[in-house]
Amino acid sequence: MTASGPRNNSRMGQPRPDVAHDGPFRTALGPLLADFSAGKIDGVGFQQGVLAALTEPDVQQIIATAADTARATAADATIWRHDFGDRDITISVIHLRAGEVHPPHHHHNVTSVQVILEGRVSGREYDRIRRLDETHVLLKPLSDGQLRVGSRLLAQEWSRNAHWFAASADAPALIFNCNARGFEARTFDMSDGRPLGRRLLLPSRTATDEGIVAREIDVAEAYETFGAIALKDWPSPATVLSPAVAEVKSD
Repeated sequence: MTASGPRNNSRMGQPRPDVAHDGPFRTALGPLLADFSAGKIDGVGFQQGVLAALTEPDVQQIIATAADTARATAADATIWRHDFGDRDITISVIHLRAGEVHPPHHHHNVTSVQVILEGRVSGREYDRIRRLDETHVLLKPLSDGQLRVGSRLLAQEWSRNAHWFAASADAPALIFNCNARGFEARTFDMSDGRPLGRRLLLPSRTATDEGIVAREIDVAEAYETFGAIALKDWPSPATVLSPAVAEVKSD
């Protein structure tokens, strides 16, 4: 991490300008977005369509060019972003500086596909079990460890929605990112005017018999807590099987 301290990569509540793209991503994803908006496919279907598009040579070339830009500028490179009014799509290559952290967070009405392109990245993923109150969510840990090049983070409303990740301390990393917001008709939290996108979390260092309790926090607390530490320095407690589950397993 640089002497200036942790890099705040949160854009929560910040307007983002459209970035025009009339190339292969718009061709491949336009019909998917239309079907997603109409309810003909769900988040999983959208993710499958994006992954299929990533096998196309012209799409791969666009990503490679964006990766070159991100590497040269040490900043995210946006390929396509379009705001449809109540929903939006962003395609980009995310640049992580050495040691840079995206703190723990979950998402409101976001479907994303992220693929590690370059560098060493560590990450943790969780399922959301349920909301406990206005500021606390119960999480089920799913994965924890190194994300090799080619590894995927597939977050959607009902699966693997919460995660955090960081580049190793010795080198930058690049991540392909496709982020569609506002397309789910049914959401974990009520869609009552709440802003789309990430909500930062403080996962407990201990687990209950159901999972890990996480408190929603603001940007300042998130980066003060997580902005300059490696994931391994924050314990990931093992959850304890509930009595009912343990009883089934003992039969």
